[in-house]
Amino acid sequence: MRDVPPMGEPYTIPQNIVVWNRDNIERVVSITTEIPSENSVTSGYEPIPNESWVTPFPSSVLIEENSFAIVQISFNIPSWENLTGKKWEVWIPVERQALPGEPVAYGVIVRMKIETTEELPAAGIGVNLALLAVGLVIAVVVICTGVWFWSRKRGRGKPGKGVFSRR
Repeated sequence: MRDVPPMGEPYTIPQNIVVWNRDNIERVVSITTEIPSENSVTSGYEPIPNESWVTPFPSSVLIEENSFAIVQISFNIPSWENLTGKKWEVWIPVERQALPGEPVAYGVIVRMKIETTEELPAAGIGVNLALLAVGLVIAVVVICTGVWFWSRKRGRGKPGKGVFSRR
């Protein structure tokens, strides 16, 4: 993932993990995140400081036989200046739960490389949109109230001529 903005609020990325069950029975698979050790990451990357900044959803899924499941990934990286221009690696273990009598649980690890943006995103984009929506609602209420008063005032002198006049 390139150009990941430290936004300080959760957002889901468009790339998903596809988990296949090529077995002839349904299987439960768990998906988590893990901070890799310093000496295990790809050259040029550091372990992500906090695995909770990357969240797979769902974290556990029942996959029908010979089928697959889609796992979404969301980020919630704090909006801190010191988190810009970073190259991190986080591991996402995908593990099939063993059935009774099976000696081992099989799994794979997805290595996700994350590169944050060089600058923080514009502050409060979500807050600004909410304020804009509230402002629009207030404007519509004020305009409707003004039209209502205007039509009532105009309709007083001429019965039946106002927009909201009673007959």
